[in-house]
Amino acid sequence: MMKKQKLLILILILLAVVYGVWRLQSGSSPAVSSYEECVKSKGSTLLTSYPATCVTEGGQSFSESVKETITPEETPEITQKELNTGWYYGSKSQYKPGTPEQWVYEENGRSSCWHAPGSSCFIENDNTYVCPTVEWIDCMPGGAAKKECSTDYLTWANANCPDFKGAAY
Repeated sequence: MMKKQKLLILILILLAVVYGVWRLQSGSSPAVSSYEECVKSKGSTLLTSYPATCVTEGGQSFSESVKETITPEETPEITQKELNTGWYYGSKSQYKPGTPEQWVYEENGRSSCWHAPGSSCFIENDNTYVCPTVEWIDCMPGGAAKKECSTDYLTWANANCPDFKGAAY
């Protein structure tokens, strides 16, 4: 009977050691202090947003750093589409060559823009839009009209969704 008790105690000690080692290895993950570390961290979640956001298992969130300043050499000419719409997103330093002289700058944080007098940037429904999960949206004729195929949505998606390429008609 004594041998069985010793064997049972030995098994319990062995189980306690195995459990302790397992807890040490799967316990708290290393401290995360940046977006890049968060992406590599086990259990983190990447949110579909711009800029990209990563949330750790513990609830800390980190945003991907985005180049905010565009040098004049990188600033593209204003497009015909932007001229027709009457505005484009950009900071004060992102004035595009070819922008009509009468256009004005409007400061709205990440939604700042240049626009024609008497109009404003398309901001009113900004928070209701979500970046598409695909590069191209199918806007082929047939079926019900899609909100994603509206000019307003496509303009917003082009300005706010880095992986978005356009709509197929």
